[in-house]
Amino acid sequence: MAMGAWPWRLLALCAVAASEDLEALRGKVRSLQLELRSAQAELLAAEGTSAAPWAQPSVCNARIRSAEDARDSAAEYLAKQHALRAPFYLKAARKSFEKGLKQLKGIDKSNSDPFIKQHEGQLQVVGALDLAPDSADIWLEAGKVSLSLASLADSEGEIQHVVAMFARAAQLDASKLEPALKWLQRKESKENEQEKQLRKILRGEVKRWNHTKSVPDVPVNFVSTLKQGICFKQGSKRAGWPEDVASIIDRFQERNVFPTKILSVNVLSMLPEGFADRLAGLAEAKYQQFSKKFPDIDPNDLNDKFFGFQSTHASRLGSGDVKKWPEMYRSEDFKILTRVMDGALRGFLERTGAAATEASDYDLVLWAAVYPGNGGRHGYHVHQGSASSCVLYAKVAGASTPISFIDPRGAPPVADYEQYEKERDFEPQAPFHHNEYFFPQPGDLVCFPSWLVHNVPSHWETETRVAFAANLQGRHPWDSWFHTAVAWHAQGPP
Repeated sequence: MAMGAWPWRLLALCAVAASEDLEALRGKVRSLQLELRSAQAELLAAEGTSAAPWAQPSVCNARIRSAEDARDSAAEYLAKQHALRAPFYLKAARKSFEKGLKQLKGIDKSNSDPFIKQHEGQLQVVGALDLAPDSADIWLEAGKVSLSLASLADSEGEIQHVVAMFARAAQLDASKLEPALKWLQRKESKENEQEKQLRKILRGEVKRWNHTKSVPDVPVNFVSTLKQGICFKQGSKRAGWPEDVASIIDRFQERNVFPTKILSVNVLSMLPEGFADRLAGLAEAKYQQFSKKFPDIDPNDLNDKFFGFQSTHASRLGSGDVKKWPEMYRSEDFKILTRVMDGALRGFLERTGAAATEASDYDLVLWAAVYPGNGGRHGYHVHQGSASSCVLYAKVAGASTPISFIDPRGAPPVADYEQYEKERDFEPQAPFHHNEYFFPQPGDLVCFPSWLVHNVPSHWETETRVAFAANLQGRHPWDSWFHTAVAWHAQGPP
């Protein structure tokens, strides 16, 4: 062999070796990812956290974090919350239809094909059924709006889905047949011709059921991934792939994009005995004293006023601030609380690999939030101008009133949530409507990025709920959210 061929052969051998090393690394990553997934599942089980499925149909797809001995109570609480949330999604589906109808008629010229609005509405219908699968009213109203949605585009096959919804409503509650028939016989002035035809077909079906007093078992199969109509199955490995396809699938590299990170820990064992109880007592006593000044005020307005009363820049309180609430601000427990919350806020960024912050660029903002059981709540919101947020729970009322973290795909952080005054004025868009529910125990500390939308439902329990919330607020807040939004995205594979 000519001497000149040796360098090329050597390069080829190096390339083969590099390729083998790369494949070995890929295999190692795949193996570690599987181990990590298994370990995370074991940890969640040990912590009392569960993903789907739960026993109750209305929460079988829910994301709940609670103590092991409180799981059933948490699920029961959440089932009631889901029943309250479900009607919102049917209203949202109706709005999707109305927008699609304007497109169909040429009134809205943004799109001549209403398919997107039809699909958007169908997603909201599934969201409602997912949250309240045992409600005849929800199934009936879902059928009504689905009939309208079917008229926006090719309705072949869609009418059978509507029939299935009406049948399920009547099976759950036979008394729904009569109002369903009355609705189908009623003339609607805004109906398009397609909707009239669909209504006629459905009216014939329901008339027959009403006459025979027998409702057929029409399968709810309009979403292929639903089990028994509602509960989503966990993914399972399929066998029997062709060899070349199996080879491709086995070599897929997993990557989590657009991550959202939440950290939590219980701090009671690491702090002085009675720490949480003493802080809760001080906050509860001051709130009761403060509320006497406003006997007829709405609980949510009272919460806002109590927040405004407090000196929230805890790390730099002046003498005037301390005089407002000396029992709290002069206490040793408050000094510990200030130190812990400041460290937790900054530690959250460090632990999650977010961009570093200069200590002088950010201040600790800290306040007490007291919910005595009068219906007080905190609607969907974010913390503009802050990098991280933490909440320490000093007193809770059993498995009730969780903090809810909202899937950013269904509730963008940059939207205006202050415009929604009532509790059910807004819900995250389906299918991204399953929140992360954290049912706290006394001493639980949970931290999250300040851009993550969250809320606290109305608290109607007899026990008072006391939490201390904190933000790492920027003095120059334009880029506060960038610390986590950009840094996490740049970290690469988990």
